[in-house]
Amino acid sequence: MGGTSFKECLQKNKKQYIAAEQNSPIASVGDENLEPVEFELGKTIRGKECAWYKGFRYLHNAAHSLSWRCSDRKCKGTLRILERRDDKAFGHVGQHEHNHLPDPARKEADSKKQALKRKIQEEPNAKPSKIFAQQRKDVNCEVFVEMGTDIALRQMLRRMVNRCFYMTAGFRDQIKATSCWFLRFQNCWMS
Repeated sequence: MGGTSFKECLQKNKKQYIAAEQNSPIASVGDENLEPVEFELGKTIRGKECAWYKGFRYLHNAAHSLSWRCSDRKCKGTLRILERRDDKAFGHVGQHEHNHLPDPARKEADSKKQALKRKIQEEPNAKPSKIFAQQRKDVNCEVFVEMGTDIALRQMLRRMVNRCFYMTAGFRDQIKATSCWFLRFQNCWMS
């Protein structure tokens, strides 16, 4: 058998890897590129902080950590944020490639949903269907599909309206007074 052994192949591959690393124009440490990159910071639909870069959305690995991971759980894309300024952040992108395509429509859909929630909080007495129609009219097809079904969005708006009404102290006291009156009336009727 005139072939090379596994050990020889491993040594040869290590030498090629080291030579390629020394000739590489990108300086890297561990699994990160040291080129500074600018990220956009935003919020997810549930209110958690996220970072956007080239159409990919990243979430925190853990609270108060610098490392972020791709929001697609099966993807190994990572980044590290080192500095923040308002809604921008600066850091490094990890070397792992994403195993899916970027989705820029998702970013716009998330921002539209956040705008819907803000409108409901500002004007809780407005009809959700009118607010819904205002936000939906200037949206392209991809974002329209990414935002979800009409039923799901209307349910989200109704939950926000309910949350706004039930959070006010006056409305809570009014409910308690009404329920007490109802219980008294019911007790009088029963006796």
